[in-house]
Amino acid sequence: MAGASSAKFNDKKRKDKLMRSIERREPSEMRKDHADMLEVMKQLNLDNNFTIKFGLLKKACVLFFYGRYNDSFEQVAKAAKIIQDQREIEK
Repeated sequence: MAGASSAKFNDKKRKDKLMRSIERREPSEMRKDHADMLEVMKQLNLDNNFTIKFGLLKKACVLFFYGRYNDSFEQVAKAAKIIQDQREIEK
């Protein structure tokens, strides 16, 4: 019984319809601010990716120093994947 009554809260179509109606009611300034915040968040995520890449490469250096070459290579591969993903986003 609880599943049926809470189903309306999990309905994706209903959620999307509600979000569209909220967006239509927002003034243009709010939409512009929202778009600006999305751009700022995108820039911050790029900085976060830089931090993650640097950490992975540092870890790879330490692993290589201790002779764990396979583990070191795996860390470099993870960092390369982040770089590849960033380039695809920038295109």
